[in-house]
Amino acid sequence: MTGDGWAKNSSGIWEKGGKTASFTFTTTAGNARRALTQQVVQEQAGKAGFDVTLENIPAGDFFGKRLPAGDFQAGLYAQVLTFVDPGLCNLFCSKNIPSDANGNAGNNWTRTNIPALDPLLEEVDSNPDQDARAKANKEAEKILADQVASIPLDPLPNILLWSDKVVGPVADNPVLGPFSQSNLWGVAG
Repeated sequence: MTGDGWAKNSSGIWEKGGKTASFTFTTTAGNARRALTQQVVQEQAGKAGFDVTLENIPAGDFFGKRLPAGDFQAGLYAQVLTFVDPGLCNLFCSKNIPSDANGNAGNNWTRTNIPALDPLLEEVDSNPDQDARAKANKEAEKILADQVASIPLDPLPNILLWSDKVVGPVADNPVLGPFSQSNLWGVAG
């Protein structure tokens, strides 16, 4: 911040040209886990010199209006991705930025627009060659990490534990859940 000409004011908040380093952090009302996450971020950001205002609004307004319209500064939400391979293009390809062109229906709420990223994520979604998809995915993940397109503050655990006595196709299907093939399970003798 100092390299860009910012200095902390008497309140300990970064300031430059009469403006403070402040932002509003929005999430859904009534979600205790997200509200606690907001508070932790607010406290840590405050110690670092950033003034964070918390805003909690009804989920219908947040997901139905504010996120698609880009009417937020920082948002805390769990962007539902059924599986990362394929799928990240849905969240990070520029063609999926909500706009008039797609009826504001795109899911790229972060407005990520990185030209080098789009072809990689499209390849992950469409190339039947698993090795080529894995290579493209690795390159795309590096770009996303380097550009800090999103910070995963709101992940939910997705863990399935089972006994080795259970036989059959045991896996946590990200869409249908862990019991989607339970009719094919058995117990080892």
